[in-house]
Amino acid sequence: VRGGMIVGEAIRRTIANRELKRRDTGENYGQVTVSIGVGCFRKATDSAESLIARADEALYRAKKSGRNKVVQENLAE
Repeated sequence: VRGGMIVGEAIRRTIANRELKRRDTGENYGQVTVSIGVGCFRKATDSAESLIARADEALYRAKKSGRNKVVQENLAE
């Protein structure tokens, strides 16, 4: 999970430090932010669907707690 958090934070920071512009007109839409949920694949018991479900839950926790964040799955579950 730690590696996913590091990569997620690098992606979040890169996006937050740029402005979105329309290519054909140059119109500036301003700053864009992103929320990211990180899950950890559990070899013995996981399917792609269960991993995605936990990462999706983490994503919604990031959005509910203020957005523009990287949040990992609840590892206690």
